[in-house]
Parts: sequence; structure tokens; C-alpha cells
Amino acid sequence: MSEQDQTPPKIRMAETPEEQRQWMAQWRLAEKGLLEIKREELRALTDADVLANCDLLLAEADKFYIPLKMKISSGLVEQQRIFMRARPPR
Repeated sequence: MSEQDQTPPKIRMAETPEEQRQWMAQWRLAEKGLLEIKREELRALTDADVLANCDLLLAEADKFYIPLKMKISSGLVEQQRIFMRARPPR
């Protein structure tokens, strides 16, 4: 198979008002279907699934937490420095 056959088709934009209405109607239908899938997936979650997902999220957040006693500044001085550099000349 040639590389030319593997390129995805180009997306054609809805240009006329009628095409735009059809496009929006299609996405409104898709939204309803996607919301139903989301509801079904959430209903199917067990407590263990929820706890495991919470653990994953909290583990990621923990990587970015810096205890207050380890911080050397609040960041206010650095913020002011950035504002001064961005300030237009007088």
C-alpha cells in the first residue's frame, strides 16, 4: 500500500447556512448519544473503581505540592517582575 493511500481525507467545512444547520443538528444528536454513554459508564462504576481513580488523581497532584515551609517565596516578587517587563514604556 502506498503512502498516498494512507493519508486521511480532507475535512470539508460547512459553508452555506443550510450546511451549517445540518452540521449543528448532527452534533446535537451526537451530544445526546455521548451524554448517554457517559451516564452509563458512570452508573457502571463500582466504589472500588472510584477510589482507584481518586488515588490516581491524588498521586498526580501530590507531585506538584510543595509544603509551605519549603517555599522560599510566595511568587509575588516574580509576578511583579513579569508585570514590569510587560509594561509599555512611558
